Amino acid sequence: MKHWTQAIGDLAPGDLHCADFDWSDYQIISLSQKDQELFQRVYSLMWEEFGEKGELEPAPLLYERLAWDPLEIREGRSLAYEILVILKDDEIIALRDHSIITCVRSTDPRSVIHLSHAWIKSEYRKQGISGWLRAWPIQKARECIQRLNLPSHALMILAAEMEHFAAHIPERMRRLKSYAKAQFKTLDPQFFPYSQPDFRLPLDIDQSGGPRPVPLALLLRRLGKEHEDQMPLQEAKEVIESIYHMYSQSIREQDMLPLWKLYQDTFSIADELNMLKLLHPIPHRVTSKDQIYPEQPHPQTLENMNPIVNSNSQNSTPLIKPNTPTIRREGSH
Repeated sequence: MKHWTQAIGDLAPGDLHCADFDWSDYQIISLSQKDQELFQRVYSLMWEEFGEKGELEPAPLLYERLAWDPLEIREGRSLAYEILVILKDDEIIALRDHSIITCVRSTDPRSVIHLSHAWIKSEYRKQGISGWLRAWPIQKARECIQRLNLPSHALMILAAEMEHFAAHIPERMRRLKSYAKAQFKTLDPQFFPYSQPDFRLPLDIDQSGGPRPVPLALLLRRLGKEHEDQMPLQEAKEVIESIYHMYSQSIREQDMLPLWKLYQDTFSIADELNMLKLLHPIPHRVTSKDQIYPEQPHPQTLENMNPIVNSNSQNSTPLIKPNTPTIRREGSH
């Protein structure tokens, strides 16, 4: 179990106020596969927030990702995964998980930091923790770049999948405003649509007639280039390719096909462009009833996402069952 530090320089320009947060009473922990009981507690909280929305992978999949070795190159890319947990008196008050996808085959290597899920207990919000949850993954990316012997100046791009703007949903607006203040920007989803894979179990996908990707907005922070309102077309393509490459490690090829087709159709039209405009995550001139992008509910249920450990795993004990989220107290690590 590794303990994390605070690097103020990694905070987004709009998150610099978070630098004053007093961490003396908190533990910041990077999980490993040895921390199975703490993983159970973390996954239970993640399920409550993201499970029924169809935005959370099964527990065994996330647990296996913790073993990714960034020195193992897969199709020109390095992969690493991390879950950060913030504890106060052994209580989980915040968490963040993220993947680091580093392209090593390019003459201009870059690292895509995929921000998967973030959760903060309600009474600890608006105190500065959220800014650090967006900044700490940069340390993991920097560690991967160093281990891969890549140039220290390699470009790092943070990418967060978010539900589309809908002014009548306060919780969604709170998240979007938080990322907007941190100077995350987005490609216009009306011209560059993005979707997350269908995270249901393969049997449920097949029985329902095929995969149903989840349409989301992709918010980006280009480290050191937050002030720019454009990004190169090739850079945008590599961000999405890297994220889909990461998902393809654990999701069936046929279930990824709709995503790759959407990507190819979208960017084949844009191939004549050199630069793409980046937008503010919250459109201007909207009212409280406006919903800019249509909702497409995902048929996710507790029953079709029973995330138990694989029978051929070394430990066949279920990590967590979301319909019975019993949380157990942790011992010392």
